[in-house]
Amino acid sequence: MDSPQPSQWEQACQEDLASILKNKVWTEVHRTHTEDRNKIRCRWVFKIKYGPKGEVQRYKGRLVGKGYTQSYGIDHLETFSPVVKFQTLRLLLVLAVSKDFEIHQMDIKTAFLGQDLSGDEQAIYMELPPGISRGPQEEVVLQLHKT
Repeated sequence: MDSPQPSQWEQACQEDLASILKNKVWTEVHRTHTEDRNKIRCRWVFKIKYGPKGEVQRYKGRLVGKGYTQSYGIDHLETFSPVVKFQTLRLLLVLAVSKDFEIHQMDIKTAFLGQDLSGDEQAIYMELPPGISRGPQEEVVLQLHKT
């Protein structure tokens, strides 16, 4: 936010927060309900997306949880990251070329907001993001409903 383009970064943060709220990723809960639980922290990750000619297409801000602060068996039981194997992607591209299909590329802004976190045994709590205040910071935490 100390860069020469603070308004663009602010807008990028607002777009990401709007997407998070639209997808109902969290609810605010009172801290006293979570005293025995570890609360992960979060941070903003910023990136400039460039076009094919090197021009700035957009400023992107992504709120990420510091999941590495969790301990297996205490805060979580399993992790899963939906990724594609290179061989599978290659097979799909070969099939598309052999069948003369058109191939389109797109960017899905909320691609990783799909996995539900249901059940109290999997409840994950996160501190408020930097730059967001809801009165005294000590009172509110976020219960995550989606990864």
